[in-house]
Amino acid sequence: MNPKQIRLACIVVVAIMLMLLFPPYDVKPAAYPGFDVHRDFGYAFIGGLPERRAEAVKVHIPALSIQIACFLVVGGLLWFEYREH
Repeated sequence: MNPKQIRLACIVVVAIMLMLLFPPYDVKPAAYPGFDVHRDFGYAFIGGLPERRAEAVKVHIPALSIQIACFLVVGGLLWFEYREH
């Protein structure tokens, strides 16, 4: 591994850790009991997700998975770009 690849690996690891610490979350309101309604409320610290009365707050796993997968693909492409020829 050359210095560029080491730097890239550190950046990818730190970015994924931040994605896991501040994930996207959804709020499912209790006002619509028969409907599957979700509201995207952005990002929050995993230890301090907003607590709302009579609503289910959860991490939006599909969005988080897509973010991590895309970042790994871009990181992998850059990894091969930075290799010594």
